[in-house]
Amino acid sequence: MDQADGFQKDPITPQMTLIDIIYRWRSTEQVFVAYEEQAGVCLRCRALFDTLAAAAEKYGLDLNRLLADLNALARISDCEKGDFP
Repeated sequence: MDQADGFQKDPITPQMTLIDIIYRWRSTEQVFVAYEEQAGVCLRCRALFDTLAAAAEKYGLDLNRLLADLNALARISDCEKGDFP
């Protein structure tokens, strides 16, 4: 938990690569699939080794929304595994 405000920090950050995110939280792959139409490319094919920030900029995606969607699934996945912050 973030001691400053009492809330946990997001597990996924803009500096993480897509491959690292998908490896750690397999369920997040569905988020990338959902954004592929907007990006106009297969993000898992073209941006797998890019950071989220770089991929969002490159393909015109809303980074804050993408992070929110990914972090929601990551938290659910962590809770299901019993991996609590």
